Amino acid sequence: MKKLNIKTKFSLYIALVMAAFALVLMLFTVTIARTSAENSLKMDLREEVDLLLERIGYEEIRLDTMPPEGIPNNKFKDESGMPEDLSGMEGMMPPEGEGRFPDKRPFDYVLKVPEDISYVSDGVSFYIYAPATSRDEEFVGGSLPEGVYFDEHCKENKIVKTDKHYTFTRFIEMPNSAEGGVWIVGTISTYMSSTIAFDATKYALLIIPVVIVLAAQYGYSIMKRAFKPVAAITETASGIAKGDDLSLRLNMGDGKDEIGRLASTFDDMLDTIEANFNRQKQFTADASHELRTPVAVIMAQSELALDPKATKEDVVSAIESINRQSHKINKLLSELLTLARSDNKKAVLEKEEFDLRELADIIVEEQTLYAEERGITLKTENGDAVSVFADRTQIMRVLINLINNAIKYGKNGGKVTVSVERDTEGHALCKVADDGIGIAPEDMDKIWNRFYRCDSARTADAEGSMGLGLSMVKSIVEGHGGKVTAESVPNEGSVFGFTL
Repeated sequence: MKKLNIKTKFSLYIALVMAAFALVLMLFTVTIARTSAENSLKMDLREEVDLLLERIGYEEIRLDTMPPEGIPNNKFKDESGMPEDLSGMEGMMPPEGEGRFPDKRPFDYVLKVPEDISYVSDGVSFYIYAPATSRDEEFVGGSLPEGVYFDEHCKENKIVKTDKHYTFTRFIEMPNSAEGGVWIVGTISTYMSSTIAFDATKYALLIIPVVIVLAAQYGYSIMKRAFKPVAAITETASGIAKGDDLSLRLNMGDGKDEIGRLASTFDDMLDTIEANFNRQKQFTADASHELRTPVAVIMAQSELALDPKATKEDVVSAIESINRQSHKINKLLSELLTLARSDNKKAVLEKEEFDLRELADIIVEEQTLYAEERGITLKTENGDAVSVFADRTQIMRVLINLINNAIKYGKNGGKVTVSVERDTEGHALCKVADDGIGIAPEDMDKIWNRFYRCDSARTADAEGSMGLGLSMVKSIVEGHGGKVTAESVPNEGSVFGFTL
């Protein structure tokens, strides 16, 4: 089954499950049918025997004579002194009204079996047996089927099953006598219950294959419809693999079932992959562009320095230019390495507890000279200490980048303010505000991108900015589980912040 597709496998599994279910159901049905047939036969057998019993029984007869002297007085009805069994004593009783007690006359019982009785009724065969008594002879009526035997000692009303018959015995004891009674035995063949069970089995065996085939076909059609999105996913993925076109999408909308949600998730995944791929392409192009200029300068200056006609001053100037460009390349590579480690989750944070406000004061003090060169006032707002648990060196790089950007893009004679406090949720919040040129609204969602600068030249400025500062800030802060924010109004200033 390894070479079969999922739809076929699923259909076969359904067929097997349905076959097992149908088999169990068949066994259950046959058992129920057999049991129901057996109970019905037993009920019919009891009813027929009871109907026959209504026509058979002992009849009471009165005797008109008294027993002679010396006859044992052992068969009287009650304490009246009248004999119960006075057979052979006819003519010995006094006439009516002379010493007679009409309500205490002697009596006896005789077995009455109608002459028109039928020993077969509705499939039930009867056998009647009464042993001989002092008054009646032995009575035998009907017959027992082959394999069924009558037990004269059985006086319990119960049904007994043999190989081919059910037998029900009813015993009627002779009143006021220990001489015996009459047995009525009814038998009915078990063929009917076996036939019903056989028919149920036959019909079940005819229906089961049809059910299995229909279940397999229906299951296959369901799976075929359910796997349509999977086929589309396969086709789309194949198209992407062959044509390198990440813009392909399934466009099945928001799925309501698992396969539909899979298709929607697949589209979302392709969106993410395409976005990352485009960023990677842009990053590669930007990195190449940023490296091309300093490398070209280094090559040109090195050729100038090696020129035999170059003067000492030319050589010194060339070496200085090479040195500056080398520092730019080193800075670029360092920032790229930091970002790469952050992207790969390999940056090791050496966290410790320290005062973020104190660290901000140190950075402000170091950057004051740079701010004064631009005629910008740099200060921190007063406030309480704000303790954080983070990598001090990394957070220092964040502060340096934000403050440098604020000074760089601030207006001459302006001001830059650094504030540290706790926000409403208890997180450490640091903000760097300037009153400089600001950022256009259309650029706000791009400023965190690598190598992005609001100017269109896309080259490093005179101060060596390559557009990686804010990207590195965002990467470091998010690596600490925090988030960055930015607000800006063109020609009024910007506020950059981060929370830890």
